Amino acid sequence: MATNISVSNVSPMLTYIPRTLWFEGTPENDTELSSYTYQSYHATNASQGQASVSFSWYGTVISVYGGYRERLGPYDVVLDGEVTSFPGFISGPEQVPAILFSRSGLQPHVHQIQIINTSQDPTRPVLDFDHLLAETPADEARIVDDKAPGCSWLPSGNQTWGSDTQSHWTNDSVASVELNFTGHGISVFGVVAAANGAFSVSIDGRLTHTLYPNTETNPLVNTSQLLFSGLNLGTGNHTILIQNNPLPSSRATLNIDYSQVLSDAPPPPPKPTS
Repeated sequence: MATNISVSNVSPMLTYIPRTLWFEGTPENDTELSSYTYQSYHATNASQGQASVSFSWYGTVISVYGGYRERLGPYDVVLDGEVTSFPGFISGPEQVPAILFSRSGLQPHVHQIQIINTSQDPTRPVLDFDHLLAETPADEARIVDDKAPGCSWLPSGNQTWGSDTQSHWTNDSVASVELNFTGHGISVFGVVAAANGAFSVSIDGRLTHTLYPNTETNPLVNTSQLLFSGLNLGTGNHTILIQNNPLPSSRATLNIDYSQVLSDAPPPPPKPTS
């Protein structure tokens, strides 16, 4: 069995290179914005230079969604070093969102995908990216809400964390949340908005990532997005610690909504002996 993980274009798990060549769709610059999955996208114009977005995951299937529009020029997709080139928009009706690339039947390993705007056509210079859909092996996917008793909001007792009907949130640089879980993977989801800053993630006492939200705007759709995903940890007991780690700036908010714990089904009980 497998579980799908949706990775929005604003997810901190994505790497945009260079970040300065990517821009976000807004209602002011695109009347088609409402057609996109989360009413948002990242786009790059090849007339300004070549840019790419990349993502790594443990799994077997990956699909890339974006805008199949008249402005879409040639682009490359690099999956584990294998390059596939696409011509971009050819003819027919525009489609948003459209599948720009999909691959299934991969071995259950860590894979990396990169989408590159390679257009040299001044009439079709724009590549826009909506979201990824990744599939990872798992028999069970258990949701742990931010209100669950297993979540430890630290430091305890000093009101560094606030909460509302959707999530816990903080602006305090000493704030962190810890969760003990049993399984082989975990994904953490929360609000990603203009006020959100950097945060760090540790698994079993080892710092694994310092992540940065990929948005300068507030979401038009109030949906929690993927903040972090740690897969293929090995079946067993694990601890995840997420620490608010804002840079010296006004962007200091961290929002945590829920986690998804992945695990294998327990083995069947032994058959009784006669």
